[in-house]
Amino acid sequence: MAQILKPIRALHTKALAIELPQNEPIPEIGILAGTNHRLITGCFLKKPNDGRVEAEATKLEGSLMTDFLALDYVHTKIHKEKITAELVDHFLKFGKFNS
Repeated sequence: MAQILKPIRALHTKALAIELPQNEPIPEIGILAGTNHRLITGCFLKKPNDGRVEAEATKLEGSLMTDFLALDYVHTKIHKEKITAELVDHFLKFGKFNS
């Protein structure tokens, strides 16, 4: 059980933050987060989560995050969905996920 819980601690909201971008100007950053926590590990995390990462833990400071969207997918499936690719394409073209 300790082997499961150790990595989970690194994926919740109070985990050590990833270093923020130092680019000038700051690039547009869009974040897609999953909210379907069917994976067993999801019961150890605050909701909403994707079974491995709390949605809140994916966010950056407001001024650094251009857009954020939560999708009803588990961690292992979100990147395989057609809608995810369409949203990323839209973000790259228009700087936001939705029109």
